[in-house]
Amino acid sequence: DKTILVAFLVLVVQQIDGNIICPKIMGNSTGLEPLWVIISITIAGGLFGIPGMILGIPAFAVIYSLISEAINKRLILRELPVSTRDYYAPGTFIEEPIKEKSALLKAIKKYALILWDLIVKLVKKIKEKIFSRKNNSQK
Repeated sequence: DKTILVAFLVLVVQQIDGNIICPKIMGNSTGLEPLWVIISITIAGGLFGIPGMILGIPAFAVIYSLISEAINKRLILRELPVSTRDYYAPGTFIEEPIKEKSALLKAIKKYALILWDLIVKLVKKIKEKIFSRKNNSQK
């Protein structure tokens, strides 16, 4: 009964950790966006296995940095702004990231609560079926 719930919770926590938290932490330490961290692990892991997964992020960070520097040098030579923010129209999501994040967090919390309620109901139904089968088999 509790085993199913624990297994499900472990699975959910593992997915959140592997797909959201870890890329965010690795991205902050290397300067890469979480999407690039996931892409680098996937490509390097696919090509070189476990060593590729370990060395993929630092290698990609170096490549990303070299490409970024080359692009910035070309922009400076053409007397164009280097900051990405300068290329977005005023009032877009880049201008107000805090409001967007708080709205996103509210939506995530709302759907997490809905999902939790569904999980609790599912576990209750499973328990009821298990106990009804045990009672029927004992009679």
